[in-house]
This record gives sequence, C-alpha cells and structure tokens, in this order.
Amino acid sequence: MRDDTKELLANIIIILLSVLVLFAMPVISFGLGFLSGWVLQITIGDIVANGLNTVFNTDRFTPEMIPLFCATMGMIGGFFKSKLITKNKKDGD
Repeated sequence: MRDDTKELLANIIIILLSVLVLFAMPVISFGLGFLSGWVLQITIGDIVANGLNTVFNTDRFTPEMIPLFCATMGMIGGFFKSKLITKNKKDGD
C-alpha cells in the first residue's frame, strides 16, 4: 500500500474508534452503575430504599429498584462531570 492510503486508512480507523467510544461509554457507565446498585441491593437494599423514600417523601422505592436507579443516575452523572480547581496560598497568592 502507498503511504497516503495507509494514512487515510489510519484516519478512518481513528474516527470510527472515536465514535465507538462515544457510544460505548454511556453503556459501560450504565452497566457499572447497575452492578454497584445490585451490590447495594443484596447488602443494604432495605436501608437504601428507606432512605430514598424518606428523601423523596414517597413509598415507591423498593430494594428491587435500586440497580436500575443507580445505573440511570450513574449514566446521567457521567454527562455532568466538572473539575474543581483550587489554588494553594503557597502558589504566589
């Protein structure tokens, strides 16, 4: 293959992988949230459900809903990440 063909193929592969990562990351985030919610459900599910019911002033939440709730909140939270930047007084303030 010629060098310009190899470069074009490499650029296409990079673009396709970038698009794949953009679509795969929310799915991975949802899966990890579901897994952590499942662990919460089998360990302290009643306590978490009671806490959610107290916070939202309802009686709808059950321990069986915790994995889906955690997965949804984890995926949504992934879109709203921010970075906290602090400055030390020693840095020249």
